[in-house]
Amino acid sequence: MKKYSNIILIMIAALFSSCAKESIENASVDAAAIVNEDSQYLSSFAQILSAAVYNEPELRDYIKKEALAEFDMDHDVFYPFVKDEVVSGGKTFGDILDKYDTEGVLEEIEAHEPLLNILVPDWSWVDEGCFSVKTWDTSLREVAVTYDCTGAEIPLYGKGQLLGSMKSGEFTSMPVLVVKRNERMVYNPTKSGPVRYDFYDPVYDKSRQVETKGTWYDHVYDFDVALPSNTVHAMTLPEKVRAAYTQSRQNYNMKQRDHIYYNMTAVRDTGAVDFHYTEVLYRFRFVNSNIPGLTDDIHSDSMSINTIQYNYGTSISEDALKQYGWLDGNFEIVYTVKAGEYQTRKPLPSLMVKDAFVVDKVHFQWYQDIFGTVTFRKYWVTQEELVPRWITMNCELFPWDLSSKPFSYLVEFEEKDSETTTTTSESETYSYASNINTSGDGSAYNVKVGFGAGSSSQVSRTVSVTITQKETNDDLGNAWVTFSDAVVLNISGTTPVAQLKTYNTGSILFQVVPRKTN
Repeated sequence: MKKYSNIILIMIAALFSSCAKESIENASVDAAAIVNEDSQYLSSFAQILSAAVYNEPELRDYIKKEALAEFDMDHDVFYPFVKDEVVSGGKTFGDILDKYDTEGVLEEIEAHEPLLNILVPDWSWVDEGCFSVKTWDTSLREVAVTYDCTGAEIPLYGKGQLLGSMKSGEFTSMPVLVVKRNERMVYNPTKSGPVRYDFYDPVYDKSRQVETKGTWYDHVYDFDVALPSNTVHAMTLPEKVRAAYTQSRQNYNMKQRDHIYYNMTAVRDTGAVDFHYTEVLYRFRFVNSNIPGLTDDIHSDSMSINTIQYNYGTSISEDALKQYGWLDGNFEIVYTVKAGEYQTRKPLPSLMVKDAFVVDKVHFQWYQDIFGTVTFRKYWVTQEELVPRWITMNCELFPWDLSSKPFSYLVEFEEKDSETTTTTSESETYSYASNINTSGDGSAYNVKVGFGAGSSSQVSRTVSVTITQKETNDDLGNAWVTFSDAVVLNISGTTPVAQLKTYNTGSILFQVVPRKTN
């Protein structure tokens, strides 16, 4: 069954109404009383369109031609599709409307109504005297324009002004255009590139209606992509980090960073600070694809990616299928590290969707005609079927000298969405070491006495810092990194594989590996 707008459903409720109304009644209708906040942009567009169709015969011809084409299986003219189409004399549909936009609101209307649509009704099924797009005489300039609304009075615009109204349940024999939102289309906003439109359901896509006999098929390629492992090849880690793991296995009181930053061993619990090593945010990945920030870039509905053709019997590679699955859009990730008075806030390089995720499933539909020719019509992926991948960062932070840095530091992530900034003051309570002494040999190095971060050798201090951040950024969570945390949880295998300590912010997983500074 066709899906009609509210205005048409209201009219259908009274089939006894006459179609003899040849002109618009000059009823005293109050525009402000009819137009509500939800329909103000539709009303404004109807007013502009009414002036344009009255003065531009070529525009009337164009609208009729497009409506009869039934691109969505209805007599709709989808404005985003026709806006930039040339109508006459090198002027596009949008150019013509702009000429009659006396209030300068057309651009705002387009921004707020991405599914803007013009329905040219066919009421001939009610009575042969009622208006129908099929018999519309476009040589006549009198055309009324209304918009999708409810109420006892249906406003009608003509020549760019509110001329009168129709009562609910009335039909007219004069041409009427209905401005509405197209309920058969969906739009997929992205941060980069143009907005993409797709059919709400493929059944509305007239291009699928093929005259040649054949069959439509639907299929899913499942690549069985597993979640990435938290392991790395052990030999890619610094030698001192691997040695720290071995030493900590021999004495569990010794923490791996005791060896990395203070050169302690399983049998030596005193050591001077080594400034040649620094904390490094090694790599991160998203926990899954359904987190704040991603919905701005990936629409959960299916998205058309590409169209190709090839003869029956030929094949398409797995790599090619995955290529058709990539989506547009970039993530702008910012990380903040807070360690007492020390604070750094830096952006990561702009991250494309295909760099952050692997396609697990590719959906596609194809049509096979009686001659065996296969035409691929559509590929798409869904947000839920993207699998996150590890992204190497190698962002240097700070040498972990416990004489000036606390036992723990906080790592926060956010996705940048706005250019508006806000400044706030935050306070955190940190634990600092009290077992750091100046070396007795006259050097400036600080010496740590005792393994780890025992409570007997800690003092607490509250630190206030000023934070400047984006006002509407998407918070991706935070996690604490502690001096006594293991860097490497396990090393095993003939070709050694290291399992790294992984921190979870709720939206992001990340790993920290101390490395030697250049």
